[in-house]
Amino acid sequence: MVQLKFCLLVECNEFQTIIDRDSEYWWGVDRKPVFGRLQYLGIHYMKNLRSIWKGQIDKGCLSNLRYLALHTCPNLITIFTPNLLGNLIKLEALTVEDYFKVKSLVSEEASDFKSTGYVLQNLKKMSLLDLPELVTISGGLSIGPVLESLIVYNCPKLKSLHAMEVSGDNLKIKGEKEWWDVLKWRNKTCPAYKEFEIDEDSMGPLAKDIYSH
Repeated sequence: MVQLKFCLLVECNEFQTIIDRDSEYWWGVDRKPVFGRLQYLGIHYMKNLRSIWKGQIDKGCLSNLRYLALHTCPNLITIFTPNLLGNLIKLEALTVEDYFKVKSLVSEEASDFKSTGYVLQNLKKMSLLDLPELVTISGGLSIGPVLESLIVYNCPKLKSLHAMEVSGDNLKIKGEKEWWDVLKWRNKTCPAYKEFEIDEDSMGPLAKDIYSH
């Protein structure tokens, strides 16, 4: 787990958390924290998963993660906690799909980060697909200053976007025309927009962007 660079978890239905900080096995060899070199993490179809990380996270854990893909984990409510956000300094691409309970990508406790500047500073691509309860991306938390691509599909309750949540100067957004027409954009000139095309864009993030890494 210390040297691991690629991890794909599929249908591990007994898992409730990926890493439990309180577990006696969470340390790797030579007392080095696990997932220190991990670059890709894919989590798919885990029906009992409730958290990605439980407990305190040490410096270095997930600090090299570049790609995070989360698909169909119906009981996962919180994706990013403050501890987790602080370590994802190299994350470049994020895909979140088919989460019926997620209202925000970050927990309420992450509001403590609002006065500390941007998090996810290297995030360039974000795809949010089939999130019927999603109301906000980050609750106003400053994320993704270099974000280039945002794909939004079937997120009917995401009715407004704040410039601090999706703030890249070269940002391009793809989404359904009906969603875009009523979207409220706050505090910044509207970014470039292209209509989401189901054949091209829905399979793109899932089949190409994810597995090509």
